[in-house]
Amino acid sequence: MGTTVERRRKLRCLIRASMAIISALNDSDSEDDVLVLKMLSNVLKPPRRKRNCITTFMQTVSMYRPDEFRSHFRMYRETFHGIVELLAPKIVNVEQFGPGRPHINVEKQVLVFLWFMANQEVFRSIADRFDLSKSTCWDSVHKIASILCQISKDHIVWPTERQLNETIQGFQLRGNFPGVVGAIDGCHFRISTPVFEHTSYINRNKYHSLHLQGVCNSKYLFIDCFVGYPGSVHDARVFNNSPVLQMVQCEARFPQTVHLLGDSAYPNRTYILTPFKDNGHLTAPQKNYNRIHSKTRCAIEQTFGLLKGRFRILRSINKVRTDLVPTIILAGCVLHNIAMRMGDDDIEVFEEDENIAEEVEGIPEQQGNQKREHIVNLLYYDNFN
Repeated sequence: MGTTVERRRKLRCLIRASMAIISALNDSDSEDDVLVLKMLSNVLKPPRRKRNCITTFMQTVSMYRPDEFRSHFRMYRETFHGIVELLAPKIVNVEQFGPGRPHINVEKQVLVFLWFMANQEVFRSIADRFDLSKSTCWDSVHKIASILCQISKDHIVWPTERQLNETIQGFQLRGNFPGVVGAIDGCHFRISTPVFEHTSYINRNKYHSLHLQGVCNSKYLFIDCFVGYPGSVHDARVFNNSPVLQMVQCEARFPQTVHLLGDSAYPNRTYILTPFKDNGHLTAPQKNYNRIHSKTRCAIEQTFGLLKGRFRILRSINKVRTDLVPTIILAGCVLHNIAMRMGDDDIEVFEEDENIAEEVEGIPEQQGNQKREHIVNLLYYDNFN
């Protein structure tokens, strides 16, 4: 017992002496002193504990059958390789930055990110699965998400003039509604309770969320995404503060003959047509208009359903800082478009039981109402004559 106490006393004295030497050497510019300083620092550094983790998971992934790979990563292996090829030039691989810390190749980083997006799994579990530290795992996820956001303008794009005509034709096939270039709606993403001003994130369904305003085309591709407002903010107010408003008011990019379709949360305008409020006194043409409007506009709800159906993390984004959640959501939208364009569209639609309509915010516009009435008569004439 006495021997152990004596050894501890001598060790403490040695550490104090070493720290004093290090403190003195810190003020020296001598190369020899710097070398001694590094040697002492390495000696005093506590040994790194070996982590208990899964070391063969990457081998298991390589042996997955196509259906197993898709089940776990929510996309075909060919889509994964396409994403790796797209992101590889933008990912900086650090060769080696310390003992026991080899660089992570691009394929592994993308797999880590896809696993995070495709499952409701905490970082500790993902890190163990891929033989990484928790901090390295998060760095990989954040790096890939940030890169996807940087290239979002290349993959979430407003249609050109030629593509506008194709989109109009695509929407007309759904219900013969003329002039539709996109369907717009807001989608809420459940998040952990924020540390600051958490009440502003409580939405109309009484849970904390972040808001995504999405516009899609007839092929369930996002053509515009605007994310980041707290869940308590009304859809119409988000729209009024989004870049889309300025664009649809520019006739050069948005002719008066075309329009978006929105639900009853938006005021009716020439550039965004909404349904009639059912007060029990709607005419037959107005009921017919509402039916076709709903049939056409539901493309955006299906697009959100495909997004959350593919990436399960977006159904409830827990254990992620509130300021980083928009990055994760936008990255998911970019991946959604990439996968859909590669023909990877065989995904089940996630349906949320959140059909509580918001009240309209805004004053009705006469020109918008006149345009809607014209389409009411046009649709009724086409259907019943």
